[in-house]
Amino acid sequence: MLIALSGFSGKMGESIKEVADNSYQIVDFKSADLQKNKPDVIIDFSSPNQSLKVIKCCLKLKIPLVIGTTGLNSNHVAEISDASNKIPICLDANFSPGVHKLISNIEAFLTSAQEKITGITISEIHHTNKVDAPSGTALMIQRNILERFSDLNLSFNMLSERKGDVYGIHQVSLLSNESIVCTFAHKAENRSIFANGAIQAAKLLINKKPNLYSIKDFLPDLL
Repeated sequence: MLIALSGFSGKMGESIKEVADNSYQIVDFKSADLQKNKPDVIIDFSSPNQSLKVIKCCLKLKIPLVIGTTGLNSNHVAEISDASNKIPICLDANFSPGVHKLISNIEAFLTSAQEKITGITISEIHHTNKVDAPSGTALMIQRNILERFSDLNLSFNMLSERKGDVYGIHQVSLLSNESIVCTFAHKAENRSIFANGAIQAAKLLINKKPNLYSIKDFLPDLL
């Protein structure tokens, strides 16, 4: 399986190259001749503007695309959504299956909670080089809860901290009248969990029809 990697020399790019076994051949998106040697899929962990360049290439060559770039604004997401009508795209802020299991557990708790949940605090800690805050994962957790439980009129408090070389810690506390009822947490010990998730998503995506997917769509095959 031939993968073109955008963000080849970045931290996630290095991690993807480390965890990929011999069944994967990985080339640099920027330097490889993709028309001569068309990849099976492209994985993008770069920057929002670079992601748009990758999308144009994928549309031209009809290549499935996995996007893990964060910091995307509404215009970027709109372009991605439009492109997904023509090619399969997997877009996610976090490629750890555990984070999506965390979200499922939170949703299950909110569905069955006997106490009235009035507020949610989402705190996240990442390494000092991470630019966007709150993290894409924290925003994704908030978005999922808002979409599923809009009738609860929940208040949200988002807390971000940057220190050391923390790969990612997310904690979600559910409150009733400012008292914590329950707390859910996910901690990434290293980047390999995200790299493996991205590679597995890419492997599953190549057999999909054009659409906009997330890791949640592949969760049964990843857990």
